Amino acid sequence: MNCFNKKILCIIPARSGSKSIVDKNIKLLNGKPLIYYTINAAINCSLIDDVFVSSNSKKYLKIAENFKSKTILRPDEIATDRSSTEEAVAHFLKIHQCDITVLLQPTSPMVNSEILKSALSEFIEKNMDSMTSVYKDHGFWWQNNEPMYDPSNRPMRQQQSSLYKESGMFYIFKSQGFLKNNCRIFGKKGIHVTPKIRSFIEIDEMEDFKITSELMKVIEDE
Repeated sequence: MNCFNKKILCIIPARSGSKSIVDKNIKLLNGKPLIYYTINAAINCSLIDDVFVSSNSKKYLKIAENFKSKTILRPDEIATDRSSTEEAVAHFLKIHQCDITVLLQPTSPMVNSEILKSALSEFIEKNMDSMTSVYKDHGFWWQNNEPMYDPSNRPMRQQQSSLYKESGMFYIFKSQGFLKNNCRIFGKKGIHVTPKIRSFIEIDEMEDFKITSELMKVIEDE
């Protein structure tokens, strides 16, 4: 049990069967399977009691075990192209009870243990029900081919209001609240702002692997 006297578990959904990149979640990124990075961040976070990878693939689960994660075999019926992450979380929480759940996604490999510890501390201290990772951004936003600003009064960059973009790096929520709402965002909501360089890429295409590989090298050199 951690210093907050709360049981905190982490789930990392890693379904096989990606259409964009075959075996995306275990594809090598700088010499390690993609899933390694989220596992490593969670395992090294002192506030997280246990880390579980949920997958329909025994091959994926074996790789996860090699990196010291615990595993949960996901039924095929909730591991299809149309299955939601919420279904995987609900399946997990029906087997493993905890006060707080941390949801990580392998497609956000730039997360680290310090970010998770800071977010969890804030989540508990402010008694939030759910928290979403975001990064600060600004710009001129468009929707349905129309600008979401007045083009005749285009503001300078310094005059623009800051916006926060959901990054997908992590979600934190009270477990019972999730089961009641069947949603990762509910109740007293909060955000945790993370560095943009670690947050703006979610790996979906091959070019994302290339960009992330170079970003990791830059951060390591700092």
